[in-house]
Amino acid sequence: MKFLTISVILSFVACIVFTAVCLVLGCLGYEVSDTLIQYFFIVFGVEFASAAAIQIFKYKIKKQETKDNIDNLKENDLPVEHDDVIGGSSEDDYYDSGTVYG
Repeated sequence: MKFLTISVILSFVACIVFTAVCLVLGCLGYEVSDTLIQYFFIVFGVEFASAAAIQIFKYKIKKQETKDNIDNLKENDLPVEHDDVIGGSSEDDYYDSGTVYG
């Protein structure tokens, strides 16, 4: 799993655990500070927003690279193939020696 995915999952788990602890403490008669609750969820809200922004920027950069690649092929009068449009080869497709897996 990617680090960003793991951090988002752990953030959700932390929010659920914090909420459960606050509810249990509330039922037992202890009061959790409203400021603590507010800032806890602000921190994780910013975490989720930054994770979403990272994913959006990665998508836009990949899309722009594909567009630039297609424009470069058209400028050089080369045919645009299906692999060029869908992103072509990724780093996962190749072995260190340059051999294609499949």
